Amino acid sequence: FPSVAECILVCIIFISYFDYLPLAATIFVFVFTFIFWTIFVTLFRKQIRSKVTKSDNDFHDKCTDSLVNFETVKYFTAEQFEIKRFGNAVKKYQSGSVEVQASLSFLNITQQLLMQSCLAVSLSLAAYGIKKRIDCCVDAGCPEGNSQCCSNLDGVCSGMEIGDF
Repeated sequence: FPSVAECILVCIIFISYFDYLPLAATIFVFVFTFIFWTIFVTLFRKQIRSKVTKSDNDFHDKCTDSLVNFETVKYFTAEQFEIKRFGNAVKKYQSGSVEVQASLSFLNITQQLLMQSCLAVSLSLAAYGIKKRIDCCVDAGCPEGNSQCCSNLDGVCSGMEIGDF
């Protein structure tokens, strides 16, 4: 919950200091989506990890069983049966292990995609907000590029300035 509190605090700062609601709303939506997506995929990965743990236990049980009962296996000439049984357990564990790694990679890639999308949308909104303020200042009579004149019009032209970040 500290990250949710931090997100809300950052959104409040963006709304109060920059006077630009779209940027705050965008950041809140992306962070909320990031948290929800991480929890959703992690719960899915937990199921996969549980299967891998079971197959790992099965793999070790079969290995121990084969070694402890070596004489019985030899007596009944069941070496091929034990090799096949052990090989299937190893294959099952290996495929599950690859699936766990693939799901982790999927989670990391989608998290990075969300973060980069948030950054791109936020920067675009910030540039748009700055452009909107500059246009307002020019419409109010300030010469273009005169930031001092624009700063004096805080009540008329609210929003972000170039130096805000």
